Amino acid sequence: MLPVSYFHVIFTVPHELNNLYLSHGGQMYDLLFKAAWKALSIVVKQRYNKDVMPAMIAVLHSWGQNLSLHPHLHCIIPSGVFDNKQGKWLTPGDTRLLCSIEKLTVQFKEVYLNMFHALQNTHQLIRFKDQYITLQNELKDKVFNVNIQPPFQNPDHVIQYLGRYSHRVAITNSRIITLSDSQVSFLIWTTGIREKKL
Repeated sequence: MLPVSYFHVIFTVPHELNNLYLSHGGQMYDLLFKAAWKALSIVVKQRYNKDVMPAMIAVLHSWGQNLSLHPHLHCIIPSGVFDNKQGKWLTPGDTRLLCSIEKLTVQFKEVYLNMFHALQNTHQLIRFKDQYITLQNELKDKVFNVNIQPPFQNPDHVIQYLGRYSHRVAITNSRIITLSDSQVSFLIWTTGIREKKL
């Protein structure tokens, strides 16, 4: 761990893509990681206006609080960059700012849609052209959410955070009510706590 501030950044894609994440998970999750990293790299380089490389640890979550499909990345990003030309780590003057959230949000959407288009052209994830065009048009009007949380107070908090998120499970033992050979009853959160049987 470097003795610098660390930001928590969340990249989320619209639910209109959920069916593709179900049917082509490997390619779509790979796309999510690559698009987030590329967008971050572009925006951070613009901030420093030189050949620099940020750092990022990303943890994938594929579900939301109500256990529905909700692909998103939780990322830990240090406030600083590696200067490729000088071969050293640079710390910004303002460690409270990672980059412009507006620029990162716009860049993430642009990069993601371009990479998605290339993936479609190569692998034909969507078989029918009219369906692909419809989805493309829907996605143009959607927000690709990026959330930048305030920096952690110290590197120890990063380790604690990563421990919680990288080892998190969808259904903890404390939520299980009953268990049999064919059925599990557990508590989920929607507008309140209720029982859902699977």
